[in-house]
Amino acid sequence: MIPRINPWLSLLGITLLWAAYGVLVRFFESEGFNPFELNFASFAAATLILGIVLALQKKDLSAPQPAERIPLLLYAIGLCSTNIAIYYAFTLSTLANTILLHYTALLWASLGAVIWFKEELTRWKIISFLLVMGGVMAISLPDFSLNPSYFTGNLFALASAFGYALMLLASRKLKGMPSEKSAWYGMLACTILLAPLWLAWNSAKTIMQWASVLAGAGTYTAAESLLLMSALQGIAIVPASLVLVSEIPLVAALGLLLYGEAIPLATLAGGVLIIAGAILLIFKEQTGRI
Repeated sequence: MIPRINPWLSLLGITLLWAAYGVLVRFFESEGFNPFELNFASFAAATLILGIVLALQKKDLSAPQPAERIPLLLYAIGLCSTNIAIYYAFTLSTLANTILLHYTALLWASLGAVIWFKEELTRWKIISFLLVMGGVMAISLPDFSLNPSYFTGNLFALASAFGYALMLLASRKLKGMPSEKSAWYGMLACTILLAPLWLAWNSAKTIMQWASVLAGAGTYTAAESLLLMSALQGIAIVPASLVLVSEIPLVAALGLLLYGEAIPLATLAGGVLIIAGAILLIFKEQTGRI
């Protein structure tokens, strides 16, 4: 069993971890780590850490069934792509812009379910789409934004949202697999997928630099999975999702306090629209897993 931590404490922990991710990415970027090095090292270390924890708990990590392999691969592709894209987003745009545009993933996953799972295109999806697209335009388009220099980073933030949406959709195909097993195999697949990119683009690093990324990013990734699984074992999807949305103002506050990133009117207006669209989906479309 996942270590017994109060689910609400676990949920608070995962919210704080996610809020700090942009700061972590910027730290390792300042240390000279590119996204392929950072993510390969973090997934490799987290696969080992989580594997040991689950083995000690005697969890079933047997090979996935044939019907589970393609969804697991798609989940891993989504996880790798969203992590690489959000690296560039956090380093090229503001923390606030990045997290707001990343949260459009809830909409893309909801619309993707219309195609993949033949769900109905409800009026709530349409209203959410209009709200979110209004927010995206307010934040991203140079004619609207007070910070057009962040345009490239904003595009990467949107790309990270599409990767995360793929994760959400693939996880629904894995609902029969224990969450700890899908998390571990997802990390293992990401390690394998990122290995060629790491070999192609890794640069000379000191032993201490590699030790820092293996210990820091690897522990972060393993703790993220354990806390999320612990939280979702005891809290319903709607209240859990509403608490996780509080990550957005926390990230914006960190950008302001640590990097002096003011929140312009365009970002504020766009953020209100995107959050409104996300909350609407959380309440009206209670399907899938986080």
